[in-house]
Amino acid sequence: MFMCCLMTITQYVVVPYDTLSYFFLSIAAFLILKNKQKVWEIIILSIVVILATLTRETASLILAFYFAFNYKEILKKTELFKINQKQRELLIITLCFL
Repeated sequence: MFMCCLMTITQYVVVPYDTLSYFFLSIAAFLILKNKQKVWEIIILSIVVILATLTRETASLILAFYFAFNYKEILKKTELFKINQKQRELLIITLCFL
């Protein structure tokens, strides 16, 4: 219901690509908001990013939301040429977006 209200308020004419894009954005947000992400959830998130990018370029909001939700872990200092788990996941979904 919230997504329907958001689409109605933010757009003049809603086309099928918009509703499909909102569907992928909401699935991605649900997967990102889970506390402990398992490997299969990252794989599903990557597939969702690929499908969302093929639908519309607004899938870049998934990357921004992932960074905003996990910014503390992503910005942690690590040893030279080593990346932590959240940085690796952001790199994977960024490559899927590209």
